[in-house]
Amino acid sequence: MKTIGRLAAVLLIFSVLSACQGGSSGGAEREGSDISIAISQTIPALDPQGSNDEVNALVSFGNVAEGLVAMSGDSDEVLPVLATKWEQVNPTTLRFSLREGVKFQNGEVFDAAAVEYSVKRMLTQQGPGNFAHYYAALAEDPVKIIDDHTVDIMTSAPAPTLLRNLTFLMIVPPKAAADATAFASKPVGTGPFALVKKTTDSVVLERNPSYWGDKPEASKVTLLSRPEAGSRVAALQAGEVDLAYDIPAAQSKSVPKYETTPGLETVLLRLDGRHGVTADLRVRQAINLAIDVEQLRTSLVTDDASASADGQIAAQGVFGHDDSLSAPTVDVDRAKALIKEAGATGKQLRLAVPQGRYSKGTDVCEAIVNELRAIGLDAKLEVLEYQAWLDAAFEKDGVEALFVGINADQRDLAQSLSAVVTASSDLSRFPADEFADVQSMIVKSGSTTDSSQREQELFALNKRITESAAFVPLYVPNIAWGAQEDISWDKRQDPRILLATVKFGSK
Repeated sequence: MKTIGRLAAVLLIFSVLSACQGGSSGGAEREGSDISIAISQTIPALDPQGSNDEVNALVSFGNVAEGLVAMSGDSDEVLPVLATKWEQVNPTTLRFSLREGVKFQNGEVFDAAAVEYSVKRMLTQQGPGNFAHYYAALAEDPVKIIDDHTVDIMTSAPAPTLLRNLTFLMIVPPKAAADATAFASKPVGTGPFALVKKTTDSVVLERNPSYWGDKPEASKVTLLSRPEAGSRVAALQAGEVDLAYDIPAAQSKSVPKYETTPGLETVLLRLDGRHGVTADLRVRQAINLAIDVEQLRTSLVTDDASASADGQIAAQGVFGHDDSLSAPTVDVDRAKALIKEAGATGKQLRLAVPQGRYSKGTDVCEAIVNELRAIGLDAKLEVLEYQAWLDAAFEKDGVEALFVGINADQRDLAQSLSAVVTASSDLSRFPADEFADVQSMIVKSGSTTDSSQREQELFALNKRITESAAFVPLYVPNIAWGAQEDISWDKRQDPRILLATVKFGSK
């Protein structure tokens, strides 16, 4: 139950393309047409409760499957979906009123029993890709059915982030989900699109004719693996696709339409505070002093494509982000002295970055390696295929530095803490013994219901994590899209797209 999800909502960078038969065209011709979505990875297992891999999130969240609630794409508001309303009936119980008349795409009925099944199934999912870590506060018997359309979800103590956490709980049909293997290949939900075909290279979705909500214009959506940004740009230029996610800012003028929104993911270096040369606080401090993060961001990633990370793991707009914090002032001489003091001169440091996963990621890491060599470390860059990088991320005694994005699309610092700081996280390499107070601080803030008090507790956590030098926050990438001129959609601050919002004929 305490196993951390792969990159906790951290790894939400994917590529989205939407293809039409003849490129850009008028709304009358395009209404009801097909679109394509190209993504940067091969297609994983697609159990909506099995992983928060960005491809799974793209397919499942709000498209094939739905939750009781969902985060707004541009604010901290929690929106009703399969629940029409909710109330805090006591400090440890949230009561949900469920939408009536809803069926899953296979004909099963959505009701309180399906919610109970979905909660309990989610808690039993195994492996580092599951969501169970978000729900450690749930009571031993967490669900009580009041009637067919009313259900209570209970925690063992007050849990102020539970409602936001529940935006990651997808509701699944009990009969179809009982066969986990089959369900991962052909998931079923209540969403506006049903999955009809899956291979390692593509996924095909078709419009759900019995969907309870507004009907989407697109009749079919195809997801295709397209790892190179250049191929996405070329497809837009040729009129072969409608939408493309993660278009580099340098190529923004090369596509028919380019739109960005501020992101909620902080790209950073996770330093291993438990093993290797970075287990020494002085070495971690030296690394933070050696890397000129703002120079790297503005010269390589650019202001057009990113915002400052402000020296912390949660982006602007995330509850717990502290405006008083900033990146440390670069001091190469002090960094050299710390490396020498730690006896680390000439010692190896491996930095792993995924190939093609982050725009300019390899360029940034090459520059970082040079800066680390300049202070006396034997820094080596490992550019890894995506799966090999994931393996490196979860190795207990792996690389000393990992280039990774930590997402906070629940707009709360607690999400970032659960991903890379809590002692129970498979992804965390935080020096928990050296900074033992951090774990108790996380537990305390997790049950503080007074918003002002909790914010101050998160500020204190932010400061203490900065003192640990366990991370080098680098930048916050924008969410960048390219599109044909006649395509519109609801823009979000996370890398998801709600396919039902795609409209044709809008400029």
